[in-house]
Amino acid sequence: MSYTFTSDWHSMWTENWMKDLEGLIGKEIDVLEIGSYEGRSAIWTIENILTHHNSKIVCLDIFNQPYFENFKKNTRNYFQQSKLQYIQGKSSESLEFLKSNDYYLQIPRSFDFIYVDGSHHPDDVIQDLVMSFDLLKPNGIMIMDDYGIVDPLPSPKEAIDLFLSKYEDQIEVLRKEYQVTIRRK
Repeated sequence: MSYTFTSDWHSMWTENWMKDLEGLIGKEIDVLEIGSYEGRSAIWTIENILTHHNSKIVCLDIFNQPYFENFKKNTRNYFQQSKLQYIQGKSSESLEFLKSNDYYLQIPRSFDFIYVDGSHHPDDVIQDLVMSFDLLKPNGIMIMDDYGIVDPLPSPKEAIDLFLSKYEDQIEVLRKEYQVTIRRK
């Protein structure tokens, strides 16, 4: 299949992801992705982790143009196969919707794996982390992106550190590099 991507911020992490997520491969799981951009990480997750026919991913993003058009083109086949659903809007509103959705919408209410790569502003990041942690199943994996970002402030690092400190008794830190991977106890 041919995809349209303007950048690649994901391929460099796939080796770590394979190690961190290997226990989920082939199982019936639900995945939440906050920040989907053009769909590169969602597609990789579908093709490498969501190998069970009933596994699904829900993508949350504000989906600015022209990236939304690329996302829709890139993920069209997976959307049609019911492997992927997306919600367009601010992550805080979308996460609140997920927490309160009715089962008839066929959107998962809890997740085995959550990837947080939305806003980089600390206030948004801590909100995304806390709200999504409420949706993470016991033994579920969460990967937080851009912990090692070197751009000028604001950066996700301070929010991730606050989250790790606040939830230290409920999590196991599996990896703390540019990305942080945790498992919920």
